[in-house]
Amino acid sequence: MEFGFTTDQEKLKSEIHNFFVDELPEDYHEGGLGGGFEAIGEEAQAFWAELKQKAIEKGYYVPGWPKEYGGSGFSEIEQGILNEEQGYFGIQWPDMLGLHLVGPTIILIGTEEQKEKFVPPIARGETQCFEVFTEPEAGSDEANIQLRATEDGDDFILNGQKVFISGSYKPNWLFTLVRTADTEPKHRGLTLFLIPA
Repeated sequence: MEFGFTTDQEKLKSEIHNFFVDELPEDYHEGGLGGGFEAIGEEAQAFWAELKQKAIEKGYYVPGWPKEYGGSGFSEIEQGILNEEQGYFGIQWPDMLGLHLVGPTIILIGTEEQKEKFVPPIARGETQCFEVFTEPEAGSDEANIQLRATEDGDDFILNGQKVFISGSYKPNWLFTLVRTADTEPKHRGLTLFLIPA
């Protein structure tokens, strides 16, 4: 058995590599422009926003997502090729958490209404999703989260505190763990919420 890329996969690898060579400044080095979701300052954030839009046009932003939700439908091998090239150049998209946690979770277990509402804007690069998990008394011990949600008709009222947020952009959505029931073990009483920022 011979392991290696097909002709089409080699072509894709070359296209992706050349895309980043052409789009990144000559003096670019990993982290040199603030690096994706950690980009500090308007200039760095403008650079990543422009690069992100070009990647979206090429189909490199959410390559493994289904086409009906804005993805490119790349195979696992094609996604691996893209990931390797992005790793080579140190590419970290501003909405890494939306791309790798929020979107895929909704695609996997969300309702059709949630998929239609949340997933396409992430795929179009219109959204920033940040996590807010850490609490004053729980730290990063997520089983001891105290932020509580109480059902109120079609809504939930959240009562409690969080102390950190993951990123330097202005987010559209915050995702967080919230206690919705007192259970044993404690982690079974938690629910993941997506909250307008």
